[in-house]
Amino acid sequence: MRLGHVPFFLRLTGDPEVRVHLGGVAPLSRRLSQAWSYIRADAGALWVVTDRAARVPQGLIVLGHHAEEDAPELSYQFLRRSWGHGYATEACRAVLAVHSPPPDRGRDASRQRRLAPLAGAAGLC
Repeated sequence: MRLGHVPFFLRLTGDPEVRVHLGGVAPLSRRLSQAWSYIRADAGALWVVTDRAARVPQGLIVLGHHAEEDAPELSYQFLRRSWGHGYATEACRAVLAVHSPPPDRGRDASRQRRLAPLAGAAGLC
């Protein structure tokens, strides 16, 4: 994430409907701190999903570690105006295609098994 994405990030993470299944809207100070951690790139892998034609941010995809389980977690948030246009599906597929190791490669096979539920939960397999 770049500094120029901060207004978009604050608008996205400040929308109660977007955050309804993600713990609700956090206080502004916490959202600013989170934005800074994404800019510094120390908060997991994050992608800003942008409409190709308009070059306007539509959402975020985060690949991190689940807080309660020993498993990766794929999270996404999109502006309400972007819902139903396939942005999340396309972006999640792209992230999983790059970050899912080929099957049956020694210890990577266990990571592959842990990522499979992510794809299923996102409706990608």
